Amino acid sequence: MGGFWEGGGGPVLAVSPHLDDAVLSAGATLARLAADRPVTVLTLFAGDPGPELSAVAGRHHARCGLDGDAVSARRAEDAGAMAVLGAQPVHGDVPDAVYRRRPGGGWVCEEDGDMFSVPPDDPGLDRRLAELVLGAAEATGATLVLGPVGTGGHVDHVLTRRAVLRAAAARGLPVLCWQDEPYASWSKPDMDGPALRVPFTPETLAAKLGAVACYRSQLGMLWPGGQDWRAAVSRAGAGGPPGEVFCRPHAASSSTR
Repeated sequence: MGGFWEGGGGPVLAVSPHLDDAVLSAGATLARLAADRPVTVLTLFAGDPGPELSAVAGRHHARCGLDGDAVSARRAEDAGAMAVLGAQPVHGDVPDAVYRRRPGGGWVCEEDGDMFSVPPDDPGLDRRLAELVLGAAEATGATLVLGPVGTGGHVDHVLTRRAVLRAAAARGLPVLCWQDEPYASWSKPDMDGPALRVPFTPETLAAKLGAVACYRSQLGMLWPGGQDWRAAVSRAGAGGPPGEVFCRPHAASSSTR
């Protein structure tokens, strides 16, 4: 893929906030990488919710057509998507923001818009996320780590970016951050530095579309009103030619997002 990519052809660890983000943002690239090296996708926020759900979580389940075992269903969707790409899924134990409480006891997401607020100060959560990334990097022998830029400002995407940069720095691993889709198609692209655009090929686009199709619970929520999600995915590219967009993050930015 050119000199922008580091890692010497060794194992790749992709760190996804949620059970679909890596595929939506980098699925074609992951399929391309998985053709000649081991690829593992760690989803940090894949843990089970507690017995009580926030109102936001209840609305989220309704939009997705999910029942009380929603996260198990989504983990199964993710396993199917990873099989399409040829990647190995690993599911973290931290719940999604819609299921979490702040250290003081209130819900992280009291309203839908809170998903896109500044993450609450929670050093324990930051440590746990970094531990998950470090553990996966060690277990896989990763020589390259991929993760989100944080386009759109979703609280879990921002926390994932922090964890990726901190863990990779601790192990001296190179990092590439993907432009978060579909947020990048809805808002101004947000890149740290020079971008690498990885164009779709017929083969990698087919793999990505096949993987996205596995997330059945998410399609109507992300593309409501009968929108053609296949067309939307196929033309994604943060305002440029269709493909997936990456950059090298500025190390200092890990604490500012």
